[in-house]
Amino acid sequence: MLHSIEALSLRVGVFDLGLSLENKKKIAHVCNFNCSIIDPGWCVSLPPTENTPEYKKVFLAKPFIPNLFPGFSKYLWVDADIWFQDCSALEDYLEAADSSGIAICYEDHPLYQRSEKKRLPKILEQLRLKNESYKSKRLRKYFGRASARKWGDSPTLNSGIFCITAESSVWRHWQDTVRRANLQGHEGKRLICDQTCLDLAVLENNLSPTKMPATHNWCLSLAAPMIQQDTGLLVDPIAPHLPIKVLHSIGSKKNYFGSLPNHRTSVDDNLCSQ
Repeated sequence: MLHSIEALSLRVGVFDLGLSLENKKKIAHVCNFNCSIIDPGWCVSLPPTENTPEYKKVFLAKPFIPNLFPGFSKYLWVDADIWFQDCSALEDYLEAADSSGIAICYEDHPLYQRSEKKRLPKILEQLRLKNESYKSKRLRKYFGRASARKWGDSPTLNSGIFCITAESSVWRHWQDTVRRANLQGHEGKRLICDQTCLDLAVLENNLSPTKMPATHNWCLSLAAPMIQQDTGLLVDPIAPHLPIKVLHSIGSKKNYFGSLPNHRTSVDDNLCSQ
């Protein structure tokens, strides 16, 4: 991710969730030593549990980014499993946040499919039962059945990349939602989902984010991109085949970038605007 934006002059903040000294040095070098690497700690108190992994600090820290990195007018978060084919997307997010205080992409594209959309067994179809959506499951576990019934079928935002202004009320609402979430262990492990909490904060408080197009956070586990033969660019499979600026290797596609034929591993100058 950092290599794909290294041509830009950016102030970068990094959460240390168990980095080695060697990795910290590598990150600092890629960022031209214009970065702050911090351990965010546990920003929300958790119920007692054994063996909660250190990396899960990030899911409680994201709503508190302005507290952890004070002094900036806007904050643009990028997950480490994102790759920029065109890093002008960063400027797109920064500009889009001006109108509503938050710019974010929804998991909304005609080709996106989740596993729960697979055909149900015939007996369940006859009983007119349906699989519970991913979003509904998360809402039910954190906030109860009433929230799941009310909001479970609404569009799902993706918190892998977003820009929020420092003064936006989104931060306060997000923090409040995380604090009241049921963070007891789920499914045999500590499951913490900042995205579900942000989603509910937006819905409950009737906020209106600036919605970025799918090309600005293409979720690889939900649909594969198309490779344009003449340019080698990854593009939206649906015409007019707009170039995908941001690829997000969520879910089962963590190793996707390594499998791309001749994919870019460094920033292409003609694709980047500073």
